Amino acid sequence: MAYRENIVLRSYEKRESAEIVDENSVKYLSQTVNIKRTGKSDKSSQSSNDDTEEENDPLFRIIVTKGRKYFLDMKRYYRMSSKVRGHVLIINNETFSQNDIYPFRKGSSVDMDNLTTLFDQLGFLVEKYENLKRNDTFKKLIDFSEKQSHIESDMAAICISSHGSVNGKVISADCLEIDLENDILRRFNNQYCPNLKGKPKFFIVQACRGDDVDFGLLSPFPTSGIETDAKKISSPNKGKFRRQRTLSEIPKELTWEDMLIAYSTLPGYVANRDHFRGTWFIESICKVFMEKACDTPLRDMLDEVALDLKNNYISEVGTKQSFNYDVRHFY
Repeated sequence: MAYRENIVLRSYEKRESAEIVDENSVKYLSQTVNIKRTGKSDKSSQSSNDDTEEENDPLFRIIVTKGRKYFLDMKRYYRMSSKVRGHVLIINNETFSQNDIYPFRKGSSVDMDNLTTLFDQLGFLVEKYENLKRNDTFKKLIDFSEKQSHIESDMAAICISSHGSVNGKVISADCLEIDLENDILRRFNNQYCPNLKGKPKFFIVQACRGDDVDFGLLSPFPTSGIETDAKKISSPNKGKFRRQRTLSEIPKELTWEDMLIAYSTLPGYVANRDHFRGTWFIESICKVFMEKACDTPLRDMLDEVALDLKNNYISEVGTKQSFNYDVRHFY
């Protein structure tokens, strides 16, 4: 039985405009982006246009302004002053070789465009690829992790958007599983990616993690008709026991650090995707980062994403979505 990413023909926001940024917030990243709606809300004073023409209009206009203050606690500060802020790798799988199991992910190209514009205007160099087979995905990940230019930059981001499975795997374009932990995250730890040692590594994972649907506490709707994106596989085995090292064997440096992994949904649940606006999670990240990247720490921005998803997103049938992020020695 296959699960597919939860497809929502129309999601809506309870508030048309985003919240105003607190001017007293602590400055962290050096740039921000502002969103301007170009749909109905921007044309309220004009006569109504053809509905089809409005649907084809871009939903966001991304405009970046530079931050002017820095986070001054040097013990809790990642340097963010290189001319090229860092490198970003975006992999979006939209079409799959077995479309009866993993259907076309309509709307995912919107996410790719939004993320590209966001990171480009934040000062990053963006590499983007679509519909990669498993081996091609490995090659791109290895090539990206071994970039010598990471030495001169301050940060890296890796964005993976695809169908997903219940046990922490994402699906390649040839419908093979890629283990998120061993095949992706491990490639960027200090052992395999020394050029990014001591630098923040931000992962965005847009994929289902199961087939459960969140209808909220007060919305007991039936689950029929909900599509999900993952293939159910038995629960992974527990990690093997390893003997405790003696003091002389303990390394002085950490292998895993400076990583922040943001997952589009909770373990076991589907992730929502709109055909015209893209996924809820990526849209929310772009909105929050555009407004607050100049004066808000990264983790605080993700907390804002959680509030945005809670307050502003619900499907026509009443489904909701939560997300979570993991921190690995990230300050």
